This record gives sequence, structure tokens and C-alpha cells, in this order.
Amino acid sequence: GNSTAAKIAGTANINRLIMLGNQNSGGPYMDGLPTSLAADFVGLGVGQTWQNLTGSRALSTSYTNATGSAITVLLTIHATAVGAAYSVSCGGVTIAADTIYSNSITTTFTVPAGSVYSLSGTSISIAEWAELR
Repeated sequence: GNSTAAKIAGTANINRLIMLGNQNSGGPYMDGLPTSLAADFVGLGVGQTWQNLTGSRALSTSYTNATGSAITVLLTIHATAVGAAYSVSCGGVTIAADTIYSNSITTTFTVPAGSVYSLSGTSISIAEWAELR
């Protein structure tokens, strides 16, 4: 019924899902949700694998998530000098920024489909850049 589809989509789309769930013809439906829309609600990690992209990623470079699904990025950032600082941007918003007080720091974040993301900073290097995609 609609209850599973509503749980998948969250409260923001409940009215839309109820309307879709009341349609009984016109194509394949999955639990009240057309299969064309059901793909939008596949969770992180489903059909995705970790990719080590350390060798193909650079500081202060923008990347676009063109996978069609949200991805997770895991960064290990190495401080190359005292006072090292980093900033992670996603969708034009700074989502993480800090000074690194130890040798390195690890951070993870989710990148929505179609969003642009980047890592910048001072006195840092990329120790590891992996993406679940």
C-alpha cells in the first residue's frame, strides 16, 4: 500500500505519493509508486560500491555527481604544516570546515545527484578520497 512508499519517500512527498497510489492503471506500479519514481528512492549503498579515487581527485577542483543517485564521499586529509585548514563544499554550501590539529582528519558527506562538490584548504594534501557510487 501507500504506507511503505510514504516511509521511503518521507513526509515531504506524502501527498504526491497518495495521489500516485490511488492510480490503478497506466503502467507498472510498485507499492503505490510508479517504478519510474521508485528508482529515485533507492537508498545509499544499494547497487553502489566503494571506488578509490585518490589518484584522480585534486584540491580546489569542482566535481559533479552525474551518477543519477546520491553518493557518499570519504576524505582523509593530511596536514602538511601547522595551521592546516580544510573546507568541503557541496551544492554551493560549505558543509564542513575546520583546522587540523593532528596529522590527519577523516570526514564523510553525502552528495545529492547533480550536485557539485569540492575540497579546498591550506597546507593540506589528499591522503585518501573514496566514493560510494
